[in-house]
Amino acid sequence: MSRQYKGMQEELLSKVNALEAKILELKDELERSTIAIDELRKEKAQELALKDAEIADQKQKMEVRAPQPAPTSRAARPASLAPPPPTACAARGRRAGPP
Repeated sequence: MSRQYKGMQEELLSKVNALEAKILELKDELERSTIAIDELRKEKAQELALKDAEIADQKQKMEVRAPQPAPTSRAARPASLAPPPPTACAARGRRAGPP
């Protein structure tokens, strides 16, 4: 029995040691992954800040270049924006086109 017990004890100790080594390996991998994710987040935050600054710059340029809004009354509209005059057919109540 004592031989069998010692054999089982040695087998279990080797399994424990192998599993502890695996735990250390996985902890190291987790630490490397966490560092990589943190670096990626920093890069993306910098890219986002640059994009936001570019958007703000473009908005500011658009506001500087924007023309003054035109008055909205019908009388003040330029002729190019006025609706076309009614045709003779429309004035008589007929539709334009073939009869």
